Amino acid sequence: MGNCTSKMPKDSDFKNCKRENLKLSFSNFIKHKNVSNDYVIENLIAEGPHGTVHESYHVKTLRKVAIKTISLKHSCSNSLLREANILQELDHPNIIKVIDAYTDEKNLYIVTELCKGGELFKRILKEGSISENQAAEYMQQIVSAISYLHKHSIVHRDLRAENLIFKTEELDSYLKLIDFGVSKHFNQKVKASDRFGSIYYIAPEAVHGSINEKCDVWSMGIILHLLLSGTVPFNGINEEEININIKNSKLNLQSKHWNKISSEAKDLLVKMLKKNPSERLTVEEIFRHPWIQQRTLELVEDNLISKSSLKKLAKFYELSLSNRPSLNYAQKDEKLSDQKEKLS
Repeated sequence: MGNCTSKMPKDSDFKNCKRENLKLSFSNFIKHKNVSNDYVIENLIAEGPHGTVHESYHVKTLRKVAIKTISLKHSCSNSLLREANILQELDHPNIIKVIDAYTDEKNLYIVTELCKGGELFKRILKEGSISENQAAEYMQQIVSAISYLHKHSIVHRDLRAENLIFKTEELDSYLKLIDFGVSKHFNQKVKASDRFGSIYYIAPEAVHGSINEKCDVWSMGIILHLLLSGTVPFNGINEEEININIKNSKLNLQSKHWNKISSEAKDLLVKMLKKNPSERLTVEEIFRHPWIQQRTLELVEDNLISKSSLKKLAKFYELSLSNRPSLNYAQKDEKLSDQKEKLS
């Protein structure tokens, strides 16, 4: 797997970081005109009850893009407005870029860069293997994106594997973080009744509506656990039981599988999945952790994640498909037959 570290944050970046709210000027960004004047809408990428995503291209430059269309009648148009409002001010290699926004009497149109590399877990299953070094490369890119958000006082709130897609199908393609529909600034109040994200990724404090940047750290810990074992650390037969386990159950890394995982990886997991957010690592500390630093530079001997873990990951991925959000920038994933054949 190619090493995608050329644009990762440096240690000095964290020291010089100042948290400043983004100056959002979306009213000046959105165009009240026909989107077809500037773009030709082509192939359907995704479709949901509230809208569509199409592969498109700019009339003059021929640049390939994705256009998400949402009816203004639906309440989720507010979520898309919030998403575009945040994204249009962001510029980071691991965050999807908003290029244009349009509105007419019926719809809202958000134009983004086109990402055709597929979802993180889908690629892993397609390749049929993943090593600790590869997992560290993926995590470094995710941490880089979240670090950038936190520098700008933004918490993603819906960080999960489905929201991580590759820019291209090339093996060394960048990962892109997408779906900012429930993102918030640190200083924004969040009601306890607000529901967001997948239950498996929600931090203990977020169950009660307490939102801060450490919620994203917890979610990254869940992603890392999935990469290394194919399972989530806190599960249950229903949402209530999962919530209880997230809040009360201890992290268990004592099974036979975890004996094959490096002690550094397990140390990082434990520190990312602390129940108390004040004890949880910051993104800066994750980036500096020996497992990230040594593995991405290939300073230690690599080891493959077991086939049994990948089979578990395939089952989790299949479950996630059945609970998929209505609309996304990534292409639809209908079947897992090809991936399952490689794991058998």
